[in-house]
Amino acid sequence: MPDLRVQIVRFVDEEPQPGIVESQFRDAQGKVHSIIDKIPLFTTAHLWSDSHYPQLGFIECRVLERFPSATENLARITIENYHVEWTNECSEFLISEAELCEMTPFSYGWFWDVPRCVTFEYKGKRFLLLSAFDEDLDEYQTEYSVYVVPESADNSSPVCSPEFLNKTPMSCIGQIPIEQVAFDSTKRKKIDASILHRLA
Repeated sequence: MPDLRVQIVRFVDEEPQPGIVESQFRDAQGKVHSIIDKIPLFTTAHLWSDSHYPQLGFIECRVLERFPSATENLARITIENYHVEWTNECSEFLISEAELCEMTPFSYGWFWDVPRCVTFEYKGKRFLLLSAFDEDLDEYQTEYSVYVVPESADNSSPVCSPEFLNKTPMSCIGQIPIEQVAFDSTKRKKIDASILHRLA
């Protein structure tokens, strides 16, 4: 089930718990739409009236139809089954397909600002994203190197463990700037796997 990226723009009310917020997104024509709902339906972050806004959020949706194009692929979506309060009468929207994402659970090996070794499944394959520490620069790389974990790999050790990385030959299939990767608010649970679309 795809998710739609939204911007959580303000805190609305503390009741019902754990609180209500407003999120916004733009459709394919540039019109702004607002949805008001409980915080957990957009994010796992613990938001409140004094939190910093806007914040990235995601809402579940269902794709009704896709419209391929040479310039920009579009999709007609509905949020009717997932959110019951919005600021207009419409529950279907035509959006840029680029606004859809696939929030996928992942495992990681170590964390410095963001997970530096990430593994998850996408389109039937297991991938590994690695941001190694650069000894010369004395800091972590600003992009992930992307690897496909071979099906024949020995899974007796966790994929992001030093043991697995040292003994498993893998070829790099590309790089992705970390700033282009969307995580859930904790940066420890889910990743937008659609970032691999051009590489998978």
